[in-house]
Amino acid sequence: MAHDIKLDVLTLQIKNSKGKFLNFDKFYTDPADESEGEKLHSFNDLFIEYIKEFGSRFMVHTKTGKALNLDSKNVRYFSNQRIIKGRIEGGTSGIGSKIKKIDNISDEDAFQVSKDDIEAIPYYFLIWMPEDSNLGLVIVQSLGGKTITDIFTAHFRRFVSEYFGNKVSVMLNDLVPKEMIDKTKKDGVINSVVFRRLHLPSDKAEKILGLKYTGQDITVEIKISGLKKVVGSRSAIMQMVNGETAALFDTSSLKDYGIDGEHDTIVKFEHNGKTAQGKASENFRLAPSYYVDEIDIERDEYNHPSFKSIDKYCVSFLGAMKDEIKYVPVNK
Repeated sequence: MAHDIKLDVLTLQIKNSKGKFLNFDKFYTDPADESEGEKLHSFNDLFIEYIKEFGSRFMVHTKTGKALNLDSKNVRYFSNQRIIKGRIEGGTSGIGSKIKKIDNISDEDAFQVSKDDIEAIPYYFLIWMPEDSNLGLVIVQSLGGKTITDIFTAHFRRFVSEYFGNKVSVMLNDLVPKEMIDKTKKDGVINSVVFRRLHLPSDKAEKILGLKYTGQDITVEIKISGLKKVVGSRSAIMQMVNGETAALFDTSSLKDYGIDGEHDTIVKFEHNGKTAQGKASENFRLAPSYYVDEIDIERDEYNHPSFKSIDKYCVSFLGAMKDEIKYVPVNK
């Protein structure tokens, strides 16, 4: 369906200024204090302070045009399990729209959304920071193409760094099971490849636009689709993905559009109705998402997953992800 429930899973680590990953039991002490002194913060304290930063306002991320808010009444703490979970509201900001009825397009009955309003959708999240390890997990729910994972993690990363006086940094990386990657590469259909160039040089931008370049970032994407119908294309592309050939496509004719070696090549896989993509800049590391089967979830009147059902699913899912990262307690 259009609004599939998707889970983004990331590993979480805290690194000090010396490059050492910190156990979460020591993370709450002053990183500059090498002694085993009294902890300065409880497990809950950090997130309590994080919530305070929002107040009653949405935090706007200008680069993505999204905003988010976290309210204390939507957060639950489970210190014994080392889990913080709840719902965070977020969505598009900075652009106006109108809300109309399906069977009535009259402007007289439309609700006007201003550019200062937020498309506030609740998204479930769960953070697990085990006391006896330096590797935790973050799970954030999305709805189809709607997600706040990017701004939530970026905002949290910045806050933690500033909260501890830039003495520590948060490391967040996508967790993708090897079994899923292997299956997608083996059975997935490759129908499209995209060439993407960020920060197009001013001379090329002016030539393409026919206008005086203003210095704003311009991105160019060129997509080749229909490849699944081309005999031998999958095999040739996989050789590139696996590093067996340096390049596959002759892009010399695209230099005027910024596709000149400074661009990224993105291969898109389709498997079981889902998509995953790998970028040349990341050695074609695939990042498919986890989709929740509709039979495992209940939706409310707004078509959002009910908190009870998504929470039950994610707590169980967390156990599987612990196995995936081969969680073993770190000796203190």
